[in-house]
Amino acid sequence: MSIEPTSAIINPSTQLQVILKWVEGMAKADFAMLESVILDDFIQEAYPVNLRLPALTSKTAFIDHVKQILPVFSNFQMSLNCPKSMKSLIHLVIHANATADTSINFDYVNEYIIIFFIAEQGGKLVLTKVKEFIDSKFTAGFIEALQKTGRLGKI
Repeated sequence: MSIEPTSAIINPSTQLQVILKWVEGMAKADFAMLESVILDDFIQEAYPVNLRLPALTSKTAFIDHVKQILPVFSNFQMSLNCPKSMKSLIHLVIHANATADTSINFDYVNEYIIIFFIAEQGGKLVLTKVKEFIDSKFTAGFIEALQKTGRLGKI
């Protein structure tokens, strides 16, 4: 996994550090790392709604879902464009581009706008919710490829 260095992630705020840990966990398929930064009642929503991707409404549902998908990736590269600093503990928006090789022979090239909702719990910052806006045309093809290989059930 590689997060391309940008001015946005040099000396990241405490809030951005949580998000970078989530991004790293996703890119490395490090489920323990992901679990360490999300709440038990974490929610992941994917947009646009015409993709008909179900909301994942708990830490368990999210982790179970990503365990099906993340292992197909290798050489995952991500570039983040986000604010250099942040004063609010409420949310942070990033624009990201990602590429990866996959074990299903499908070139992964995706673009995202992700809204991270952050809260303090037990003296540390954690993610409570993620709203992920994804390239719908690309994602529809990727989901179809995953389903054809049996890596993902019918949505």
